Amino acid sequence: MYEIFLLTHNFLRGVAVIVTLLIIIRSLYASILNMPWKKADTIINGIAFLSYTLLEITGLILYTLLSPVTHAAFSDFSLAMKNDTLRFFTIEHTVITMLAIIIATVAFVLLKRIKHNRVRFVISLFLWTAVFVFCIMGIPWWRPLIPYPLG
Repeated sequence: MYEIFLLTHNFLRGVAVIVTLLIIIRSLYASILNMPWKKADTIINGIAFLSYTLLEITGLILYTLLSPVTHAAFSDFSLAMKNDTLRFFTIEHTVITMLAIIIATVAFVLLKRIKHNRVRFVISLFLWTAVFVFCIMGIPWWRPLIPYPLG
């Protein structure tokens, strides 16, 4: 069960990063050229929000129920704070990704309410860039994308 959730979490992270990059590129381009906000922009924002929400749900299930890393960390928390990997997953990864989720939620809700095209794209650019930065900071780059052999 752990492996399935971890693989799903990794896949969703890839989707979230790619969709966020698409939003950033579109927002930069559209804000410079003062383009209109289209239904496709609303849809891709929804896909990004959904991918970050699912990413957070799978992450919380891993964190609280399935991960041997967090189980080890919570068995001796003071020792975990001295271990880089345990500290990363117990504190740093969790806080950083929660910030990304909060900003993604604000972006999704706020961008539905703003009506002025240029303002909408500038705010979209700012917020989704912040989400992207936090997401990249929270990725455990030293771990393989697919940690277990499939089959």
